[in-house]
Amino acid sequence: MPVTVRWRDRKKGRTYFLDIVHDGRRKKVTIGVVSSRDARDIAARTERELLLNGWPDEKPGNLTFSEFMTQYFDYCVATKSGSTVKTDRYALHTFARYIGNVPLSDITTDKIEEFRLHLLRKVKPNSVNVVLRHLKSAMSWAAQRELVASSPAAKVKLNRVPRNTHMRFLDDAEIQRLRDAIGENLHLRRVVDFALWTGLRRNEIVNLQWLDIDLNRKTLVVQNKAGFRTKSGKSRSVPLNSNLEAMLTDMKTTSHRQEDRVFPANYWTLGQHFRNVAHTAGLTGISLHTLRHTFASHLIMAGADVRSVQELLGHHDLSVTQIYAHLSRDHLANTVEKLKY
Repeated sequence: MPVTVRWRDRKKGRTYFLDIVHDGRRKKVTIGVVSSRDARDIAARTERELLLNGWPDEKPGNLTFSEFMTQYFDYCVATKSGSTVKTDRYALHTFARYIGNVPLSDITTDKIEEFRLHLLRKVKPNSVNVVLRHLKSAMSWAAQRELVASSPAAKVKLNRVPRNTHMRFLDDAEIQRLRDAIGENLHLRRVVDFALWTGLRRNEIVNLQWLDIDLNRKTLVVQNKAGFRTKSGKSRSVPLNSNLEAMLTDMKTTSHRQEDRVFPANYWTLGQHFRNVAHTAGLTGISLHTLRHTFASHLIMAGADVRSVQELLGHHDLSVTQIYAHLSRDHLANTVEKLKY
């Protein structure tokens, strides 16, 4: 067999490779941290491609951007979460509509820079950056596999976006209004309470399985698994407070398998249901992600240190968590103002 699956255990997990031998040539291709089944599927597709078309880099100048996207999306589906793949598709199709189905080798830094300026005339800088980040990743992947000599996107800079230093979060009264608006929707109520008590991202919530929860130790772990990868690529542990422990214990009685998802729901549908309830509650400018900000903000105001909050949120960079630090100072200032003498 010209394509053999190999692996190496590393800190981030088991990393799979393809050892390709074809027409007397040999090449090693990194797949990444995926399941063994996904690795075998990629190997089978690669072998079929070799038999039909030969080495993918034999005629790199003839590989069109559309053909490249097909290869790249196969890799993305096997190695990334569903929501990330969806953004990959959106970003590359947006670029394809602008650039056309040109040879991959014709894409230059100047053309990507022109694309950046084109997008800036239509959408906000932060939205442009989302597209550019995913395009950069795709071009880097092409360079690693020698489909292009080097990434034409490497020197394209992201737009400078002022950091929002005052995150929207809910106060106690707004939390109660939200819960009142949920009414008898038990599933959404549990999702909202879970988010308020853990600070997990929406994608982390919908991919959480019962095997990630240890009720005896009162902890849950957010970790990489087939079809899901954490934002930082690392696992983190989050303790369960007594309210959450009681809720999960009650929920566990209706679930029979460790592989079952704790909150079976579609990523996009869940977000829409939340926005509908928020509208009913009269809460504007919020999304399910606002509950993550609420979790962090209330911890800081209760006296938690920033590094502990960073660990709970899974932020790779402390500076990201520092946006909540001002709340501690403001809260203390408001506290001393309550003195009556």
